Amino acid sequence: MNCVHLRFYTRALEEYHSVFLYEWLLLLARRLGIHAGVAIQAIAGFGYLGDAGSCHVEELATSRPIIVEFNVSDEEADKLLGMIAAEDLRVPYTRHVVEYHGGFTA
Repeated sequence: MNCVHLRFYTRALEEYHSVFLYEWLLLLARRLGIHAGVAIQAIAGFGYLGDAGSCHVEELATSRPIIVEFNVSDEEADKLLGMIAAEDLRVPYTRHVVEYHGGFTA
């Protein structure tokens, strides 16, 4: 089945409304009825967040990249992105149509 893959890019300790941004994205998606999402902690990265390089031990807690992903329907993607835009929140993301094989229907 084809669905939309959304991938958001944030940092480990980046906060929004007093919660970590990655948590806020997951909570928002759950509130919209999205069936599944995941936050993945990266070891290193550059580009999407405007900085470069790998994380040093003293930077691990603050600057480590976090990726938040969802496989959703077009309508769910539009709703989620619309709610983020309504918050005037700018979170880098990618949106792709993918073929998904799993346990839920988008």
